[in-house]
Amino acid sequence: MTQNDYTQLHNLGIKGVVVKVTEGTYYTNGIAANQIKFARNAGMVVSAYHYATFDSASAAVAEANYFANRLDSLNVGKNVTVVADIESDAVSGDIAGNLKAFWQTMTQRGYQNHVAYTMRYYKHLDALTSTTGKDRTWIAQYPYTPSANSLWDQDFGAWQFSSTGHLPGHSQNLDVSIDYQGLFTRENGAASTSTAPSSVSYDPIVSQKTVSYSGSLDQSVRADGLYASAPFYTSAATSVGNTAAKAYNGAHFTALQEETTAKGTFVQIRFNNGSVYWIDKRALAIEQYDTVTSKTPVSYTGSLDQNSRADGLYTAGPFFTSVATAIGNTNAKALNGQHFTALEEDTTAKGTFVEIKLNDGKIYWVDKRALAIDRYDKVISTTAVSYTGSFD
Repeated sequence: MTQNDYTQLHNLGIKGVVVKVTEGTYYTNGIAANQIKFARNAGMVVSAYHYATFDSASAAVAEANYFANRLDSLNVGKNVTVVADIESDAVSGDIAGNLKAFWQTMTQRGYQNHVAYTMRYYKHLDALTSTTGKDRTWIAQYPYTPSANSLWDQDFGAWQFSSTGHLPGHSQNLDVSIDYQGLFTRENGAASTSTAPSSVSYDPIVSQKTVSYSGSLDQSVRADGLYASAPFYTSAATSVGNTAAKAYNGAHFTALQEETTAKGTFVQIRFNNGSVYWIDKRALAIEQYDTVTSKTPVSYTGSLDQNSRADGLYTAGPFFTSVATAIGNTNAKALNGQHFTALEEDTTAKGTFVEIKLNDGKIYWVDKRALAIDRYDKVISTTAVSYTGSFD
């Protein structure tokens, strides 16, 4: 496309252009410099995108540096909006974690205006939006007949509604979008108006690890925030504080991972109802599990006695000795009277627990007090004999 083509686009009302700059770590758009120059000469806002192929955090960092190096050489300015195009099947693994590594590297290189691009029904859409927020996600979804009276995906930052737009008199296909949030149509540079989005420096994640523990929220003297997508103030979606955890005081949780920022350590937790949030670690009363003080192999039989009890059954060990056994249940009640064979006894501060095998082959741990143990007759004497006779 020529300078005249870009000028014609601007005259038709097109306010912004998103230029492909790089792909993976192997492709650079050789005409990007001209595309950027022509668009800016025509009075349009320029943004830049990278077609991602990474499948690990290290690959994401490498691609971000490849992208940033090219942006530096193009001298587009640090306030340019940078887009990660996530649509390739090559993008795999921990989508959110890898994309966070990409954004963190871009931020470190000075490019802080981030937008993610993908298709509306991309299978990892939630993971993708967790890194930027829906208001900074550009969605592609093509209606059969686009209409100004039926605008789709208005809960996202921008909507690409066609890939077959045409400049009058030309046959070349153009992707066309509606920019709901001004991601690509409001200048982010020094000449910005008061309506332009500001360049915000969010807290980078400095460490990350998978964890496995449980506990309850302690909001007795606190009022912490809950964040669905990431730790507080690590993205636009988590930049506004709240006190939502107050309503969950005492609620039980299982911890999934920890991430550390300049503000502290945040934990991704899952409540018993399945909802998942990030929260300041200081808001958590972490459970200290019981230690097994003795283990004894055993061999006896009996039946479950739940006539006046409602005991729990646990597959991973005795009750409250790990995150997998921290939540009580009454599952033994449904197996009242079933026969078992005992395999092992473990003792904790809460009592003695027995590993039992039911007749159907299933194995559980249960409180020993839940068992009616078979009492076999004891042999009280043994005498050697020798005589004959017949059955009567």
